[in-house]
Amino acid sequence: MYTNYTDITDNFLALENFGEKESKDKVITKILRGLHANAERTSLKEIGLSTPLGQFQSGEGGITLSDNTKIIYQSPTGLFERHVYLKDL
Repeated sequence: MYTNYTDITDNFLALENFGEKESKDKVITKILRGLHANAERTSLKEIGLSTPLGQFQSGEGGITLSDNTKIIYQSPTGLFERHVYLKDL
């Protein structure tokens, strides 16, 4: 799995800084849009990611969740927090 991250980093570094299509500034913009709290998904095939950013990845090469995994619900202020284990859902 570490090799995958290394490949992605190498692919990013090989891109042009600025350009019309595949460039570092376009990839950074796509990453920021994908990390925003909305339903938008962005493709990052330029750097070797096969699953769109913002889409849940599971199975081989993705995220594996165990029964001990918990979801943390937190208020915007951070004052209130509730933990729920996946096995309890």
